[in-house]
Amino acid sequence: MIRLVVFLMMGVKAWMLVDAYRRKADTYWLWIIIGVPGGSLLYLFMVRLRDPDAQRIRNRVLSSLERPPSVSVLRRRYEESASVVNRLALAQGLGDAGRWAESKPHFLAVLEDRPEDADALFGLGVTELELGNASAAIAPLEKLIELSPIYRDFVAFPELADALYRAGQVDDCLDLLRGHAKRNSRLPHVVLLAQYLVKAGQTHSAHRELRRALERHEDAPRHVKREDRRWARTAKKMLTEAA
Repeated sequence: MIRLVVFLMMGVKAWMLVDAYRRKADTYWLWIIIGVPGGSLLYLFMVRLRDPDAQRIRNRVLSSLERPPSVSVLRRRYEESASVVNRLALAQGLGDAGRWAESKPHFLAVLEDRPEDADALFGLGVTELELGNASAAIAPLEKLIELSPIYRDFVAFPELADALYRAGQVDDCLDLLRGHAKRNSRLPHVVLLAQYLVKAGQTHSAHRELRRALERHEDAPRHVKREDRRWARTAKKMLTEAA
């Protein structure tokens, strides 16, 4: 048992040393990990677990453990207390369950009381898309972007781009994404633009945007590189496949 604990502690120490080297942590952390009793655990909690990637994984695990209320529970709550909050929760629950036709009137009713409710605008836009009504999805998503472009980390932009493209408004779709990528030049936004440029047959422009974004990515701070590395792989894959 003692040997097992010793091997585990040695493994953690080696792992933290490698992590500190890769993230180019301050030199004093290397000495703490090597020479201070419990230094590897101190580094684990003070640095490694505060990393955005680690926090994202933790949040995903926690959210996966939390079971959302069922539609029947949400409906009962709304029937017991017909508040706007409960109605919105019911609409979102119906959408999550894929019952889009049922969720639509609830989103519309919420917007009658709260015309600028971001969750309801987004929910209605996605609902219209899922029901095949691309043209009807445009107005609520445009209004949401006008009111709160950063809503849920810019989640409305890909939905509006999809709606515009499916509605045949290809130029408007590309203008939207070009403006978005110009204001927010990180890889996720440029990759989204490039994907629609390829769909529109503008492959050369897509590759130019990707190459420029990857050059900026190389000069970005370490935490940005870690957060966007999945998108960097996607961008490189798109360029490789084209080649």
